[in-house]
Amino acid sequence: MPSSRAGPPPRGPSCPPENIWLIVQEPPNEQHSQDCLGAPCYAKVFMPDGRLADARHLWGQCAIPWHVNRSYDELLAARSRRRPASCRGSRATSRSGQGTAIGSVSSNAVTGEVPLYLYGRGFREIADKWDGLAPYRYSWRWRISGATSTSRETRGLFPRLDAPFYYGATQIHRFFPPQSMVQIDIRSPDEAIRTIREVLAADLWQERLPYLSQARELALNRYQMFPFLASEIRAVESRRGAQPLPASSSPSCSAGVSC
Repeated sequence: MPSSRAGPPPRGPSCPPENIWLIVQEPPNEQHSQDCLGAPCYAKVFMPDGRLADARHLWGQCAIPWHVNRSYDELLAARSRRRPASCRGSRATSRSGQGTAIGSVSSNAVTGEVPLYLYGRGFREIADKWDGLAPYRYSWRWRISGATSTSRETRGLFPRLDAPFYYGATQIHRFFPPQSMVQIDIRSPDEAIRTIREVLAADLWQERLPYLSQARELALNRYQMFPFLASEIRAVESRRGAQPLPASSSPSCSAGVSC
């Protein structure tokens, strides 16, 4: 069962104990630091905190969907990009590090020093994330999380072929091609802003498109909830000698990307 909490599952039909799994979809930040432990009733805990990895706690991506009101087919068809870059965030500073990051980038965007269109609470509020990201070639995203694998921000960007300016999960390059994103360090705001300016000036989005397409295939066909669960179930049934589920087509992966 996917969950952001570590408690036991609700009462319901009986299930073999070895088939009770927990997928932790929240990052191990100060609010959710204990979630990755999982209650003893879970035989497997899929979680994003590499510090806890062992035979029961399986480190990896979080099987998160794309969080926009578009179908799978609509996401596959999305391609056109007319505007340079956007930033979706919030002025809220409830999580460590967000206030400094937002303040530095948003102040430069407001003054025109960095050509980013700002969306989110406290800026331009929108009902659908798609409207703030789909028209743009680049988007700035961060996750102050402690996660080492991936984060939900990448699930929102890659299905739309955005090239993210990304700060967050430290091992994200093991899951997506490094060329599909521009990694920045918001702990050094001046350097991050300089990188954003240089990338936007060069505008290599078209050259990055093959890697963005590969990242989209991985996000839609391997890492989201249903293909991820199907792959795990096939692996278990294969080890048990049961008739496995039919395998779906998988995207080809470049060197250095876990598939």
